[in-house]
Amino acid sequence: MASKSSKYFSIKIARFLMKTVGFWYPETSKEKWILDGILFYTLMAVTTSLIIVSLDFYYSWGDFYAITYTACSIMPVIIVLLKISIFILHRTKMMNLIKYTQNNFWYRKYDNFGEKILNDIDNKGILLMCSFTFFVQGTAVTYTLTPIIGKNDSDRILPFKIWIDIPYSTSPYFETLFMIETLALIHTAVCFACFDNFLCLLNMHAAGQFKILQHKLETIFDWDIKVSLKTIISVNKKRLNDCIKRHNELINYVDKLENIFTHTMMCQLLISSIMLCVAGFQMFLSQGTLIRRMIFIAHTNGCFFQLFAITLTANELLIASQGVSEGAYAANWPFLPLEIFDNMGTSLLLIMIRAQKPCCITAGGFFPVSLETCMAVLKTAASYFTSSVFASDRTMNKKKFFSVNVARFLMKLIGFWSTDTVNEQRLLNLLLSYTIIAVAIALWIEAYDFYVSLAEFYALTYTACSAMPVAVILMKLIIFLPNRKDIVKLIRYTEECFWFKEYDEFGKKILDEVNKKGSILICCFTFCVQSTVYAYMLIPLIENIGKNESDRILPFDVWLGGVDIHLSPYFEWAFTMQIIALIHSGLCFCCFDIFLCLLNLTVAGQFKILQHRLEILFDNSILYTKNNEYVIHEDDAPETFQEFKRCVEHHRMLIDYVDELERIFAMATLCQLLMSSVMLCVVGFQVFVSRGIATRQFLFVSHTYGCIFQLFVITSAANEVIVESHAVGDAAYNTNWQTISYEPYKKIKMGIMMIMARADRPCYITAGGFFPVSLQTFMGVLSTATSYFTLLRKFDEDEEGSINDI
Repeated sequence: MASKSSKYFSIKIARFLMKTVGFWYPETSKEKWILDGILFYTLMAVTTSLIIVSLDFYYSWGDFYAITYTACSIMPVIIVLLKISIFILHRTKMMNLIKYTQNNFWYRKYDNFGEKILNDIDNKGILLMCSFTFFVQGTAVTYTLTPIIGKNDSDRILPFKIWIDIPYSTSPYFETLFMIETLALIHTAVCFACFDNFLCLLNMHAAGQFKILQHKLETIFDWDIKVSLKTIISVNKKRLNDCIKRHNELINYVDKLENIFTHTMMCQLLISSIMLCVAGFQMFLSQGTLIRRMIFIAHTNGCFFQLFAITLTANELLIASQGVSEGAYAANWPFLPLEIFDNMGTSLLLIMIRAQKPCCITAGGFFPVSLETCMAVLKTAASYFTSSVFASDRTMNKKKFFSVNVARFLMKLIGFWSTDTVNEQRLLNLLLSYTIIAVAIALWIEAYDFYVSLAEFYALTYTACSAMPVAVILMKLIIFLPNRKDIVKLIRYTEECFWFKEYDEFGKKILDEVNKKGSILICCFTFCVQSTVYAYMLIPLIENIGKNESDRILPFDVWLGGVDIHLSPYFEWAFTMQIIALIHSGLCFCCFDIFLCLLNLTVAGQFKILQHRLEILFDNSILYTKNNEYVIHEDDAPETFQEFKRCVEHHRMLIDYVDELERIFAMATLCQLLMSSVMLCVVGFQVFVSRGIATRQFLFVSHTYGCIFQLFVITSAANEVIVESHAVGDAAYNTNWQTISYEPYKKIKMGIMMIMARADRPCYITAGGFFPVSLQTFMGVLSTATSYFTLLRKFDEDEEGSINDI
């Protein structure tokens, strides 16, 4: 047996964490007393945590947001308490398992293949355990930091509210309670991570032993011609018997793992989906400071890594145990001597048959734990998350639409949004001033970069990829600045009449669909744009690695009054200036198009709601008999006519709204579409003929996707307005007008004809009045870009041919 001082860092981590909560095999009676004392402290800490969070949960009842916030802290405490209770019952079995693992797995001598397997296990274990422990302890630290940051002495709060009638915000109560909560929190976090880390390590080592066994079976038969056949038979029979014995030992070992961990696994998986749901819910919809949001980012990552680590290692065990069958089949059995073929061949066959039933850890015996379990839990968490969002819709109004929140955030960053206070208006004016300065700096940088690139065709097209977006941003700012007040009025009107209005079930369903579609389009477009921005930032950082100070490059060439920009501190100044301008230009590039897309989707949704109102216009006036005949209620005619007038007013309001959109955004859309074809052309040209390294290829791929998504976002949303406004005529035709022949309804019948006549000319956004924007525009721009691209490639080939002739 090797020395008991393990050389594997992953084992040291697991041993340290398990000893910290009092679960490890003691070598001496003194160590046993220490571990018992630590276990008692663990029980006290977890019990204290449970009391604190249980009271907080009880007094949070009735407030949906507060309940989900408190649930993020109470569920980990519950799962820790359940695990400790189960493991205390199995403590003797666990000690025996640890001792067996040490003697037979960790401290055993191995050949080169075995050492390689254990090194791989150590590396993977370090990665999984450190990642999981980092996020768990990160969550604990952020819980501790939340009450510390930004509070006065009179406003002090604790990590978790104490429902005791004492002045806990004053000394010494505050310090005492803060220390108690912090100690309980940190130790509970250690408990939350240690048992799963330990199980992951055991799973990986059991899987590693199966891999070693598989390798032994593959190389089991050794036919050394220098010894007698009798000796060969004896040696190989002993090897096979050792492999069979080892296989049985590993099967029994996994059965012991199953017996100890199966119930904790079931508890963990049942709660994991709920924890992921509420932590993710708080992460996306958190009402608080940035540090409070950081809690739930770390919390969500910790829950995910916990689930992933457990299911990944259990999946490895399942696959490795099945791989024993492959090892037996790969043995050199076809060349066995006839004297032992039947005996050894039968033994190998039995090994293969047994290995077909894999060894696995189950969740309470209900199902084997594998990566499929991970996907199932994530799907369940996603379903719970959707339900949580719907539940929160009943208590939150203005913040319930993610797409609106994103658009509001981006537009406020550049100074365009409605305000409620004077201070907020001043802040937006300041942001607008900063936007103008940042875009001006970007324009100056790009203008100089474009000027120095005029002599080389490739450099010119490279610079055009970054210069044209800045030109588009500048044109949009020039267009939108004079219309800023109109944009603010439009935002207020949209909030009051569309986004924050009360709807029936159909209206809520339509707005949810608008939100989902808007979220997908907005996030995809923003992701591509920001990927391009960060690619521009990373390229010089990567290419400057290993270069001298005089050879350093910036994201863009810049002129600073004749000074050498490659030397400090001018390089750092220029780099910072370019990055600031680049990031803000990236925001400006996408925010206006995102805003227009959301407005178009919203007004298209309003046309759908109007269609529904028209289709059910006569539902209260028509009564169907048992024979599917209908009876008209003349008494309902005045009420029906009033509803019809409200539908007409709704239709006129939507037409006027689209006209206002057209007035504000028509010229900006024209500039965007004219530039889009050229941008797609030069960016696509750079993708195919780029002479740079892989990072530059990534830059132009993300740039291309950004341009395509931008074009699709604009045209797709505008196309929906055309389709849905035209469909109002179909909805009017479907109002059961054929059943109405009585005098009181004649006005409505005439009104339906007028709606159909008006809806035959759809509402749309044009590109400067030249043509309506639709998906046909999308195809037209792509076709034009393709033509430009072909022309550009031809020009490049001719230029290269001229250079070669010279």
